[in-house]
Amino acid sequence: RRKSLLQGALGNLQVPPGDLDKQLDLDRLVRTVLLHLDEIGGFISLLAGFFKSVDLVNVDDAQAGHDARPVIDRSQAGYAMHVDCGHNGPLDEVDLRQLELHLRVAHFGMA
Repeated sequence: RRKSLLQGALGNLQVPPGDLDKQLDLDRLVRTVLLHLDEIGGFISLLAGFFKSVDLVNVDDAQAGHDARPVIDRSQAGYAMHVDCGHNGPLDEVDLRQLELHLRVAHFGMA
């Protein structure tokens, strides 16, 4: 649905009359953008299908009535660190504390 809206909007783009080369370049750009969006949409659909088909809950916890939490092998999946902003600003105290914990758990710098 969103793709069709975008196709409609991009399909209406035109350059001033009489400049055929620019119109051809614009048409090529629109086709390229739509092609890349198709690839991204396919990737997202693949991810969504994967997560719908995988049961991440530890069966023992779910049967015992405990908080059902995903079982993740951190040695394979790695660790994630959330920071407030991806820009080049300095990390605040919370971000630095989380980075310290992340590095400690990952045994970073320990021989």
